[in-house]
Amino acid sequence: MKLSLLHRDKNWITNPPIAGGVQKRLQAFYKYLLDSGKLNNVYCYDDVDKINPSEFILGYNLDNEICRKLDRLNIQTCNTYCSGHDYPSEQIFTSDNVSARFLSSSHFALCKDFVDNDKAFVAPHGFNSDEFQCFDFDPEYFLWCANLGWGWQAKGLEQFIQMAVNNPNYNFVAYGGRHHGDRNHSDKIEEKLRWLDDQIHNFKFKVDLKDQDKDVVFSKAIALCQFTLLNESFNVVTLESIFRKIPVLTLPVNNGGVSDNLGDFNICIQELLINEELLSQIKKQKTRLDNDEFDFKRFSCNTEYHNIKKHFELTFKS
Repeated sequence: MKLSLLHRDKNWITNPPIAGGVQKRLQAFYKYLLDSGKLNNVYCYDDVDKINPSEFILGYNLDNEICRKLDRLNIQTCNTYCSGHDYPSEQIFTSDNVSARFLSSSHFALCKDFVDNDKAFVAPHGFNSDEFQCFDFDPEYFLWCANLGWGWQAKGLEQFIQMAVNNPNYNFVAYGGRHHGDRNHSDKIEEKLRWLDDQIHNFKFKVDLKDQDKDVVFSKAIALCQFTLLNESFNVVTLESIFRKIPVLTLPVNNGGVSDNLGDFNICIQELLINEELLSQIKKQKTRLDNDEFDFKRFSCNTEYHNIKKHFELTFKS
């Protein structure tokens, strides 16, 4: 079965504008389909009238209006909900032709009263093995990585800085992606982080973690501090760390897809202190990751493809 991809802007799939997040997952799946001969076409909203009704469409964050149009055209469509940390603002459109895909069980549970559950399913994003390389460096620091547009609280930046203050004998490095716009006054946050870099001897701030640098930066980390306070639909950075065999620390909050994806590899900390017990947990999970005990296959692009293919075959029987 060949799939066609649909998004508001097709360049968002083939040439994503930022280094991380959902866009890179779409690019990875696009590359997988292309390399394996399973890609049919790539479409944007303006192309919908050109779609052949015999095609199988995998959409990304399609709005209800375009879903209704696809339904009227009898185009079999699976719409992926890649984002959202709260209840939907309206009912999610589904029909005999249009189904809804969620990336984690937690996100599905959050939205279950806003969608026909019989026309919805869960299938996580996939990763390609050639995206990652693990280096055997001595661990140097605790790592935080997110877009500064989220502000101080949403992704736990405030807690990460407090953890650095609480543990002066350990190093902490924060990578903040620049937000193109003034969301949450991200320029002011960057300015304050540069000031904190000068004031806190064991805290370093760096801007924009590039794809080509991720293998080295993650491989030098003791652990990723995934301190998100959001009910995440998926969270890509968490698995970028796990695929590089770097343990992940979380806070005791409902973080949705983060805990779903980590399972018993989740190191949930009750306080922002580093002690022998925490270091022992990190060492244990690091050993398990090095021994390939994590189910990496569950998050491969090949598994993603077969989950979607199976859904189309079961849902849209000819």
